[in-house]
Amino acid sequence: MFGPGVKMAGRAFTSFSDHPIVPLQLPILMNLLAICLAVTYGLIALALTRGIVRNEIGSFSNAPSVSVLVAARNAAVHLDVLLEALADQTYEGNLGIYVLDDRSTDGTAAVAAKWSDRIQGLRIIPVDRAYHRCGKKNALEHGIRASDGDIVLTTDADCRPLPEWIARTVSYFDTHTGAVAGPAPLEGRGWARGLAAFQSLVVGAIGLGSAGLGYPLTCSGRNFGFRRAAFTDVGGYDSSGHLIGGDDVYLMRAIAVHRDWDVVYHDDTEAAVPSPAHSDALWQRHLRYQSKTLRYGFGTLMVSLPVYILHLTLLVAPLIVWWRPDQLPVLLGLAAVKFLTDGVFLYAAARRLRQIGLLLWLPIVELISIPYVAVVSAIGAVRPTSWS
Repeated sequence: MFGPGVKMAGRAFTSFSDHPIVPLQLPILMNLLAICLAVTYGLIALALTRGIVRNEIGSFSNAPSVSVLVAARNAAVHLDVLLEALADQTYEGNLGIYVLDDRSTDGTAAVAAKWSDRIQGLRIIPVDRAYHRCGKKNALEHGIRASDGDIVLTTDADCRPLPEWIARTVSYFDTHTGAVAGPAPLEGRGWARGLAAFQSLVVGAIGLGSAGLGYPLTCSGRNFGFRRAAFTDVGGYDSSGHLIGGDDVYLMRAIAVHRDWDVVYHDDTEAAVPSPAHSDALWQRHLRYQSKTLRYGFGTLMVSLPVYILHLTLLVAPLIVWWRPDQLPVLLGLAAVKFLTDGVFLYAAARRLRQIGLLLWLPIVELISIPYVAVVSAIGAVRPTSWS
């Protein structure tokens, strides 16, 4: 309709960008976006912090039958440490420990068999049938079918549960508790293991905070327990057996949304399950972690979206500043909000979980988290998550 040089209010405009409203609106819109992102991110972090503070769960004098499941594939080098820790457990109730030998070729079953005299109720179960396509879920399915404990606890072959792990974890089950998650700190020296240890703190913080809000988001299979009846009620691994990973989170989320069961996350460091941090296959491991994102439900995705946009904005901040130098104070303010609210949130978690020393990694992790969330989480979310 309007060609070049059209007169408007006595002035000629040669392009849309010459319109006086455009350069005025752009910084306003950018500022509004930054403010919205900062406020939303801050509210999410503070809400999780509030969840950590209010997460107080009672303990009960329970002595149910317990089955401990350990999925083990070529784990001979680790099993002695794990089984020694399980032999030292203080739980006095009916206890069975099941090592699920998942087609190992390194003598895993033979190593486990050496502990039969010291650990009463130790059984070695060969994983010889295909119930699920996911290897670990398939192994755990073998253990669930072979065991009979009212409470099922899972841990990994390279873990070292503390002596009170079983007794204290079981005490957090009341009649309506379907699942209990707890701290599973990673340990090790060096920058890669240190960062992995910090990430385990973040997972614990999110798990503790979200459970305190009544909407548990994550947990670790290294320190996880569920009531057998709850497992049956939600169909076990039937709906997630074809998915890569998630033997812990998918099951926990299924129990959490079931109307008959509650999920709790405790911060009892006497019931922690430490394990060494691994620095191998980092890329594949982190993609697997992020592959669960799109399966958390619509509500969680809506909360995650502004978090993702904030990190993406900070990732491209240098380009924005190059294009619009006047936006530097706004972007610095956005980064400051992220750093401060993350700091408050993680300090609350580290204090509860007695891992204050890990906060020394916070400045480095704040920088790394920007490309991690913006790039790795996006790739992980869209990569194939199943074999079917």
